Amino acid sequence: MSDVRSPDRGTAEALPLDTDWHPYVLGPRTPDVTPVAVREITGDVSGVEEFLAGTGDLTLTFNPDGPAPSLVFDYGREVAGVPWLELSRVANEPAVRVSYTESGAWTGPDGDDHGSHNDSANRSRVEIITATGSGRLTSGLIQGGQRYQRVALESPGAVTISSAGMRFAAYAATPDDYAGWFVSSSEELNRVWYEGAYTVQINQLPANTLPTAWRIDDSVLRVKGGTLAVIADGTDWQDVTVTFEAQLVERAIGWVVRAQEDGARGYLCTLRATDGRIDSFELVTFDDGYEDRPQDTVRRYSRLAHVELSTPFAASDWHRVTTTVVGSRLTVTVDAETVGSFEVADLDATANLLTSGSFGFHAMWGTSRIDVEHARFRHLTITDADGRTLFANALDNSAILESFVGDGVDSPDPLPVILDGGKRDRTVWSGDLLVQIPNVFHTTGAEEYVRGSIELLNGYQEPTGQSAARVPPLMPLAVAPQHGQTYSAAYSMHQIINVALHHLYTGDVDFVREQWPAILRQLDYDRSLIDFRGLVITDESNGLDWDWYDGAKTGAVTAYNITCYQSLLFAADLAAAIDEVELSATLRARATNLKTAINAHLYDPERHLYVLSEDRRAGVAQDANALAVVAGVVPEGDAVSLLRALAEALPRTPFGFSPFNTQTGFRTDISPYVSGSHLTALFEAGLTDDALALVHDLWGHMSRSDPHAVGTAWELVATDGSPGFGATTSLAHGWASGASVALTSYIAGVRPTSAGFHTWIIEPQPASLDWARAQVPTPAGPIHVSWKQVDGRLELELEAPAGTSGIVRVPAADAESARLQGVEVDGGPIDLIAQSDPTTPYLEFEVPAGRFTVRT
Repeated sequence: MSDVRSPDRGTAEALPLDTDWHPYVLGPRTPDVTPVAVREITGDVSGVEEFLAGTGDLTLTFNPDGPAPSLVFDYGREVAGVPWLELSRVANEPAVRVSYTESGAWTGPDGDDHGSHNDSANRSRVEIITATGSGRLTSGLIQGGQRYQRVALESPGAVTISSAGMRFAAYAATPDDYAGWFVSSSEELNRVWYEGAYTVQINQLPANTLPTAWRIDDSVLRVKGGTLAVIADGTDWQDVTVTFEAQLVERAIGWVVRAQEDGARGYLCTLRATDGRIDSFELVTFDDGYEDRPQDTVRRYSRLAHVELSTPFAASDWHRVTTTVVGSRLTVTVDAETVGSFEVADLDATANLLTSGSFGFHAMWGTSRIDVEHARFRHLTITDADGRTLFANALDNSAILESFVGDGVDSPDPLPVILDGGKRDRTVWSGDLLVQIPNVFHTTGAEEYVRGSIELLNGYQEPTGQSAARVPPLMPLAVAPQHGQTYSAAYSMHQIINVALHHLYTGDVDFVREQWPAILRQLDYDRSLIDFRGLVITDESNGLDWDWYDGAKTGAVTAYNITCYQSLLFAADLAAAIDEVELSATLRARATNLKTAINAHLYDPERHLYVLSEDRRAGVAQDANALAVVAGVVPEGDAVSLLRALAEALPRTPFGFSPFNTQTGFRTDISPYVSGSHLTALFEAGLTDDALALVHDLWGHMSRSDPHAVGTAWELVATDGSPGFGATTSLAHGWASGASVALTSYIAGVRPTSAGFHTWIIEPQPASLDWARAQVPTPAGPIHVSWKQVDGRLELELEAPAGTSGIVRVPAADAESARLQGVEVDGGPIDLIAQSDPTTPYLEFEVPAGRFTVRT
């Protein structure tokens, strides 16, 4: 397969200046991003103008009898990264409070309140760091998405800041990284397209971006949450004495002895605390359980002993811990007091006695990923039975981490993935990928992020075949079956579509073969949901969707049935691609039967609308009806009538449609996610003016809505135009980026009709625009389209790469004919004429690869 990321540099550079797309690209040109303005100032802050001009420093001074100083940096657009302040002078070591927010509406001391749900970024939107002297002030943690950064002093003193910024920690795509682009005579459409592209880039987490779980902080080793690593060279150690100092931060102190195979099994020792006191000790044996599947890192734990300590220890103090293992006897002391001595051979019923192995540290997740074990360690010494030193280190320098192996010191994000948003969830979601995958392939063509996201999700497929829908980027790479990452039936079906989208844009059959077992398991799960009429039935356990706040939708839900129909068709395409011809035919037959059942039971032909569900026939859903058009479920000739009826049924706001009619009782906030499907449906039905009106009302609003406009698309929009979840709203949410793909696909008109753009269609919808130009990357090379309207006539230029062919359709309007002229890739000239036909609204040509002009 050719590199889908290779852009046509010459075509882009040849554009006249007034059609250049480069200035619209929002990605940073340098590794660090810096403030471009200051939004607010409180108290004694001096030197701001000089600081912004790069000619001087700024100083915050907090006098005991004066107000606390603060200022709010404005980075000009949404950014993501590790923030830092370079201090040139510090007086009295004040506490510096730094908070972060996407919107200018929430620039107070607490920022916009919700940090990351996992350790792929800071869990807090506030960082309080004592400034002890000049140099760089940083927490070292990512803030996942913000335009504004508030800096304030919390205690008397002063700091002088010579520079400020963030080390960018998302996909920093510059114009050189854009394999695809779009530009038109509409300034608003251009902004919307590039803001959609940048939204997904903010969501993209490059591989090896995050720091390892273990860190050396303040000259001690920090071990936190869900990690284990052991000394690489200790495999053959037998009878040993291990001594270290430990301080409990949260919940427990954990370490392992006689660890086998880089920590695949061993004995785990844990000191646990409640109410600030270390009050118990546990001895556990652990095993990954899969000798023949080393990628699977799910460990099985079996408790061997539990001891309540007669004299608890203060959790916040440093304690000297000694563990001696001689034969099968294991003894642990804390500050020279024995807390447990055990004959392991008598405790382990499996009789799988470990007689040698390495040493390491361990920290477990709690009942949730916020509830973690966290401890600090220093001064580790390991000696053998004769007192000879096997290992000794103060654990005060990062270089020592190279002596360990395991997930504690491995990169926590080995795959490039696409998260749902910059801040808050920061999780790979299957439903969001439905929008993000086409966006990637229309913009940067960064295929590795799509592949990594699919691989991560499919590693957590349930034994039932239900696919994972939400996996945090720090979850270890796994081999299915696994548990715990599902969400709903519909989101599980999305995984088939995601693999199919990857194949559609790349033509990569090998990847299809790799993912085929997961697809087959998902198809079996989907089939288990079909009732006697051929409809998908959901219940409270699997009926959630994108609108989680509305609760589960149960019974025969139209949207879920159409999603299943789409997944069956896509699966049939994938089966054909890997030569599963008979299965492909079977899947198409199943899809046909499902379509028939949907239209028989869930379509109301009198209203020209699909019902929310069989049990809620008065309910009308934006997603179900839009998907019916996009998927081709709606009866032939009914698409325009359906979309007109949908516009009447749904409440309309100045910012787009509410996603449900009032009879459902559901939340009325506007969803850019399902509005993306609605937009595609309008274009598909040829309702171009309605589609562009929706772009203006919704995506245009997100682009221009001060103080909430940040250069990216929002998760949810309230009926008053503000972010739908208030300060909690993700304002850089990939599922809201659908307008970018729609503009390329319908205004420029470039769409694939077979895998890898082997065949394509060019069918622009000019509407009232004067001109548009676009480039779309394909495995064979870019497709370039440019058109303009002059005096009611259309002139289109097309360049398509060798090995491809397609159809060009231009609007007939008042044209009696259209003429196509040009040269094939092999140099052969072409001169064709298409005559208008009163029965069709367009003029059509079949076109080989080459360079052509069409004039009406």
